[in-house]
Amino acid sequence: MNIQDYLVEKGFKLNRCTANEFSCECPFCGGTDRFRVWPEDGDGGRWACRQGMGFDHPGKPSGSFAAVGDAVDLVRALEGLSYVEARKFLNLPVASNWYNNISRPQLKDSFKLYEEKPRNEKWIASAMKLVSAASKALLSSRQEKGLWGSSQSLDCLTYLTDERCFSLETIKRFKLGIIPVFLSQPAEEWGIEPWQNSRSGEICQSLSFFKNNLIIPTWRRGGYIDRIKIRFPKPSANGQRFTTVRGGNDAPAPYAKPAEIYVVVESELDAILLAQECPTVCPVALGGVGKLPTAELDVEFKKAKLILLVFDQDKEAEGALGKWQSHYHNAKPARLPEEWGKDPTELELNYRAGKAPVSLSDFIKYAIEITENLQKN
Repeated sequence: MNIQDYLVEKGFKLNRCTANEFSCECPFCGGTDRFRVWPEDGDGGRWACRQGMGFDHPGKPSGSFAAVGDAVDLVRALEGLSYVEARKFLNLPVASNWYNNISRPQLKDSFKLYEEKPRNEKWIASAMKLVSAASKALLSSRQEKGLWGSSQSLDCLTYLTDERCFSLETIKRFKLGIIPVFLSQPAEEWGIEPWQNSRSGEICQSLSFFKNNLIIPTWRRGGYIDRIKIRFPKPSANGQRFTTVRGGNDAPAPYAKPAEIYVVVESELDAILLAQECPTVCPVALGGVGKLPTAELDVEFKKAKLILLVFDQDKEAEGALGKWQSHYHNAKPARLPEEWGKDPTELELNYRAGKAPVSLSDFIKYAIEITENLQKN
């Protein structure tokens, strides 16, 4: 049974809007045309109320946040069922979740924590120097225009404020920067051994940093740089937008102090925006949806009240969600409706442009509210 079948059984009349979108009366706020259903999306379908009403407990509208969820969330809210009961009600499989009958050793084997590299003091010292120079260059007025942005008409600083939604304070706080001139530095200065280029077969003994590339450092809580991502103004020949500076620690990283609630995202830039817009949570950037947390983060996650998983909308993310929910009983996906944006930054950008009904901060607040209320029932 999917979400469409369930609503029809409950007596709701669904009107087709597109091939995979229907509208009907909202079970929560009572609106006649603001409730949207996508039966073919996700696990059993997805829904959203365009009125933007949350609820304190099933059937009681309140609050001012956008109501969104999947088929399981809807059944739990309207029927008062537990998560397991709701999945069984919809005839959805339960074997991939934390409450299944897979033995604990098998669960642990399928969820291998990320092994961090030992600290490389030379790399950290060189990274700190590069980031400091790049940050100063970004904040200067001598940037080239016509390279950045959706129309490639902006300078890098304007791109970060207008199209990544960062405040100047945030840009300074996380020391985002730009390479002012071409740089070539010996690998030895970074504590890196020579390596073979996978495409040309040549032995490389230096790191090259190209002019106008955006520098995105990842800071550890101890105040040192863990890794550096580089974003190109234009995609490379093979379509890549990002690369990572060799020799860093590419482990998933937190972007705030330990908190009761963690919000896990894929990209570093999304995590930085969350740190700006949602200061009460701890954002964590995986650096790739397939990565799993470090031992240090694992301890924090197990103590957390809630782990919100805000992954991009793709098949790879769907597989990752199952792993996380198998390992952490407090992990819950918070799916963005596709028309609002594919990731947290796009949601905030669309909200500021009047194309999405809620901001990133309101979406996170609502996701926390609805998850906590569902866990009580």
